[in-house]
Amino acid sequence: MCAAFLKEAPSRAVLPRLRRKRGALRYRQGFTLAELLIAMTLVGMILVILFSALRLSTRSWEATERRLAVVEKVRAIEGLFRRQIREQKLLFYSDAERGQVATFAGTSNTMQFVAPLLTRLGLGGLYWIMFEVIQEGGESRLVMRWWPYRPAGQQEVEEREEEVLLKAVKTATFSYFGRAVGGTVPEWRGQWENPQEPPQLVRLEVHTPHGAWPELVVPIRAEPSEGVIGGGMGMGGGLPGIDFGSDSSFPGRAQSQPIPE
Repeated sequence: MCAAFLKEAPSRAVLPRLRRKRGALRYRQGFTLAELLIAMTLVGMILVILFSALRLSTRSWEATERRLAVVEKVRAIEGLFRRQIREQKLLFYSDAERGQVATFAGTSNTMQFVAPLLTRLGLGGLYWIMFEVIQEGGESRLVMRWWPYRPAGQQEVEEREEEVLLKAVKTATFSYFGRAVGGTVPEWRGQWENPQEPPQLVRLEVHTPHGAWPELVVPIRAEPSEGVIGGGMGMGGGLPGIDFGSDSSFPGRAQSQPIPE
């Protein structure tokens, strides 16, 4: 009887193998609740990190796009000033009170001169070009207006076309550097009142709710006269032209100033 019992009972060498098989079977049956909770917590943390990184990247991309849009707008306005002022024709017209008056005129809110209108578009003839700052409801917008220039005695006002260059800005101001009538020392002033000669520099300052743009400063220099233009008289001893150089960036300290969004 004892021999039969010993034959049926598992040996000590077999017991460890049975325990390993039972453990492997229990492991294959699934994870414990604690293991599932830990795994779900780790997955949640990873998802939070991924979504936070994605949102941060999206915000950075949007901020970069806004900044590039501002820079592009500044460059577009600068380019328009370059083309129009470079091609302006400072002529005289007759005024009953002041006599011969130059076609260039400027205040803190407006700047007006005569020039071909965007010659690359094939629009012939001369036009009055006016840049005007219009204030409405605590905000300002910069508008460009133009209408045909007529020879002396035919300066009737026709229908003016316009294009909005800037809107929803805090302030936009023109200023002029040059000599006053009878003066010898040039200085910056908010209104150009010398009818006999143009300013040496023209400056546009724009302030947005986020800060100030780099100053746009345009130099004006006189070149040899090309004669009578558009029925008017040439400006003194020379026809002014604009020399902006080959660099398309803003002059002076504008290159190092940050551009606000």
